[in-house]
Amino acid sequence: QMGDIPERMRPARLHGDFVDATGLIWPQLDERVHVVDEYPLQAQWPLVIGIDPGYRHPFGAVFMAVKDDGGVVAFADYKQRGLLIREHAKSMIEIVKQHAPHAVNHQAVKWLFETGRMGPEHDHVDDVVEARWVMDRTANQFRRELMEYGIACKRSDSKVRAGIDRVGAMLELRAEGVPGLEIMGERCPNLIQEMRMYC
Repeated sequence: QMGDIPERMRPARLHGDFVDATGLIWPQLDERVHVVDEYPLQAQWPLVIGIDPGYRHPFGAVFMAVKDDGGVVAFADYKQRGLLIREHAKSMIEIVKQHAPHAVNHQAVKWLFETGRMGPEHDHVDDVVEARWVMDRTANQFRRELMEYGIACKRSDSKVRAGIDRVGAMLELRAEGVPGLEIMGERCPNLIQEMRMYC
């Protein structure tokens, strides 16, 4: 049905006209609504860190906190290419230390970066940073390597399309008139750019 097709795409479907599809994955992203100034995270908000590993394309991560009302705030992002896994791990843990120090076992992190490996008293890597680290289910080698540096990634439980739909639902305004997803703009320039360009 033509009514189900986004308005910008209708000329392509009706007449075969060229249409620039940039940004159509999440057309509901409105920076006036979703991008917010930074504010302090509460210690009780669980952290979720999504990782997109890469060798040829940049290694990226988005750092989020789940608020008491179920909303999510993206409070930092990370994007870098050409580094070793150890360097990515250290940078990501530093981001958590800076913005959510309450979630970090500082003694375990100190040991980790002084010795370059997990110590025997910190074999349980969840003790390093209290967060749910998530990565694509196919990235097993990255997962094993990050584990050596205190990051225990869970396999993503959804396929790409389901993830896209989940983010789209979070962008919708809730009954209180606030979005389910807020993005701290100063700290998340890469996330905003990717969301604008994702098609």
